[in-house]
Amino acid sequence: MYFKSSNSFKNYSVEMFTWIAQIKSLCCEEMAHRLKWGRFMNWNGGEGENIACDMAQEICNRVSKDVVSGMEANKTPKAMMKASKAAAGVDQIVKRVNEVSNIKPASQLHTHKETSNEKVMMFPDLRKLQPYSTQRKADIIIILKKLLCHQHHQLI
Repeated sequence: MYFKSSNSFKNYSVEMFTWIAQIKSLCCEEMAHRLKWGRFMNWNGGEGENIACDMAQEICNRVSKDVVSGMEANKTPKAMMKASKAAAGVDQIVKRVNEVSNIKPASQLHTHKETSNEKVMMFPDLRKLQPYSTQRKADIIIILKKLLCHQHHQLI
């Protein structure tokens, strides 16, 4: 177990520290082992593939919500119950079909395009064009009026 000191994990780190201290001081070895490994689960097998039980529950809830939201107008209590029970199987089928079809899962990270170089490259052009000068604004208005008149005449 390890602790992260960033702000987003601070509550969890305090909770985990308290939990470990309680296990080490209050429980016998067998009970400590049960409590420690009862908080994690392993869906796929393999060493180091454990996830927290609350995370697994959140994943199950998200999958169930995805299946139910796909039902659109057919949301009767009985239909939602059946869909929720089938959600885990549906999710596994979708993952397997995507895997066989070589469809990559959607990225969980937000991408940001690097624009600093592009901004630097634009500065000389902007200085040359002077887009915010009064004369430039007047030129743009004249061009727009001509375009609108031309389109108006084409419609008639």
